[in-house]
Amino acid sequence: MVDKKERKTGLGIDAFFPATSQEEKAPEVKAPQPARTAPSTPRLRKAAAPPARKEPAPESGPPRRTAWLREDHLDRLELLKRKERRRLRQQYKRVSMTSLIDEAIEAYLQKMGV
Repeated sequence: MVDKKERKTGLGIDAFFPATSQEEKAPEVKAPQPARTAPSTPRLRKAAAPPARKEPAPESGPPRRTAWLREDHLDRLELLKRKERRRLRQQYKRVSMTSLIDEAIEAYLQKMGV
């Protein structure tokens, strides 16, 4: 059986490095304690400032032009776009949703007499 002195377990860091004598170890330096002052008056907390509001940025780009379409209207526009592309393919003209919507608005305005 192995004596406890011969066994090298439970030594912590000393298991990897040779043990130094107490004289060679550096003295522990304690952090200085802050000086305590006698409480004269209780300190009052300042009220928290409300968060600063961000002012909206000035409009730098073009105005927003988002339109929401119902599913069936979008399907009809896609069908019109495909038909127009077939019709205009030989003329090398492009058709977009914007151009289709523009033409539809113009036709409606003419129908209304505006």
